[in-house]
Amino acid sequence: MRHDHEARTGMLAMNLESSDLAATLHALCGESDLRVIAPAFSNRRFARILALAPSVDPVVGALGALAGGLPNLLTPAGRASPALSAAIASLIGTDAGHHILGSWANVAPAGWGAAHAAALIDAVRHDRCARWAAAALMGPTSDAAALLYAAQDIALAIRRWGQTTPDDPTAWMNTLPLAERDRLLDALRTDSAAALCLPWLPAKCDATLIQHLEAGGLFRVFAAYTTASPVARARHVGVLSTLFQRAERYDLGALTRLAVASHMDAAWDDVVRLLRAKPWDAIFVVEAAPWNLLRSDVQTLILSAADNDLTSICATIAFARGDRDEPDTITPETTRAFFAAAMPTVWNTLAEEKKRVWLRRFPVTSTHLAVRSLGIDPMFLMGAELYADLVAAVRHHLRDDAAVQQTLLPVAVYDLPIAAIPAIIATLAPPPDPVAFVQIARGMRMTPQVLRERDDDAAVALDALAAASPDVLTHVWSLLPETLRHAVLGDENALIANVAAPERAGDLAQALRAWDANAPQPLLALRLLIDADEERRARGVAALAKHPDLAAALLPLLRNDVYTALMSNPTIAFTCADLPSVQTNESAHVRKRCR
Repeated sequence: MRHDHEARTGMLAMNLESSDLAATLHALCGESDLRVIAPAFSNRRFARILALAPSVDPVVGALGALAGGLPNLLTPAGRASPALSAAIASLIGTDAGHHILGSWANVAPAGWGAAHAAALIDAVRHDRCARWAAAALMGPTSDAAALLYAAQDIALAIRRWGQTTPDDPTAWMNTLPLAERDRLLDALRTDSAAALCLPWLPAKCDATLIQHLEAGGLFRVFAAYTTASPVARARHVGVLSTLFQRAERYDLGALTRLAVASHMDAAWDDVVRLLRAKPWDAIFVVEAAPWNLLRSDVQTLILSAADNDLTSICATIAFARGDRDEPDTITPETTRAFFAAAMPTVWNTLAEEKKRVWLRRFPVTSTHLAVRSLGIDPMFLMGAELYADLVAAVRHHLRDDAAVQQTLLPVAVYDLPIAAIPAIIATLAPPPDPVAFVQIARGMRMTPQVLRERDDDAAVALDALAAASPDVLTHVWSLLPETLRHAVLGDENALIANVAAPERAGDLAQALRAWDANAPQPLLALRLLIDADEERRARGVAALAKHPDLAAALLPLLRNDVYTALMSNPTIAFTCADLPSVQTNESAHVRKRCR
């Protein structure tokens, strides 16, 4: 079996002439030799496939998560894995390592890079590692500080040094030579990049630094304090109170997240202040945090503004909370507000067509809001972008890592280059829910749900497949369990024998193979053409009318009643009227009946 995998991946990679795809296919088949699969980590989209595919070696999957910019896919145990540590160390200085070290710098154990300082410094010199990432990984040492000159790099390195000692956020200062420490602080004093690391600087720096923070840029400060430890926030409570009062409307989302994380009443008070001035900015609040985490007076203020908000944002939120009727206008902005605050009971009572209206206007960049509020549904995930907030939203509902990966894998497939999808799909294991997989991976909200809900009912499945578009049908069929395929078509040889003209079953089978041996449309159309239900027979005629060249090839080989049904269609009749094979077939049928 392994030889078969190797032959298939080699052939596919050769056809597509892509070293990163070839490496990805090898990794999907179980290869773990980094010398073979390293090119896959240079392509973020392929790396994400490796992070989520169940057949991939765990270390390779972890490397894929880092290279794919999704370090929150890693578990605490995964981050502490000695095998992962050794693998990353072996990639320092390589192109693959360059794509991995930036993410690793934000989650690596404290001081991880100390043992690899020389390799990291060399990687910086050869543009194979960002300066801040190397310094953050090495820890607060003179060698690490010597790498840092730009204020942005200094801020990012200090941020990570401080995060690794949550009980003493400024411990990094005690390990640096005094001259180096002062040099770094001086570079930050007049630069807005200080916003990124303010919680991990000494409190005495606050007064000077906040004077240089750019107007409208406080959201970066609030984001930093949200990720900081309670100790860091407590040390800076004075500056935080000042910054809360300076907050403007575009800081509202970050301010809300900080209020939730810190439970600081002062933060909530300024959320209320901003909402009273512009209630429609409630969209930033509900996007930032689930409704049940908002302080009660914030909830009341939003709902009470529903009648006086010309943008319909507050009215939409009130509808999402079951507090009033559905608004007349649905816009991309109101859909964001709705899904951010929606109750499952409100969503579940909507008619299917009304759900589609809301989803059609819903930006795919906000998918995590629907998942966070309403749970995991293919309708939400189809066409979605894969990003950290979506991973977090899925994790909120699924505690099992394998289930998280299974849910997000088709989202990663949707983002692949089209030319690479067949090779990737051919190498993946069959998904547990093939219909949901196709719906998400192909970005098709209209994939027939009934196939997943009623796969024990062959008649219902047949109707759902017959109603599907050709593109949906092809991909759904390839992933359906064999039991369901057999329930729909029965035995394929028996079906062909049943629909063929006398002594033409072999020719019909050959004609079907010649058209496309893997396409389900012809067999499904033939199955419909001999159904007892008149509406299904009409669907079979309509299906073949979309492919008149196929109809022309099959007509001479079909039994009389099927032939007659097809020729009753104007498109088929016009296309096939002058074909000698059709006229010969009609005469043959007459002769058969006269014998």
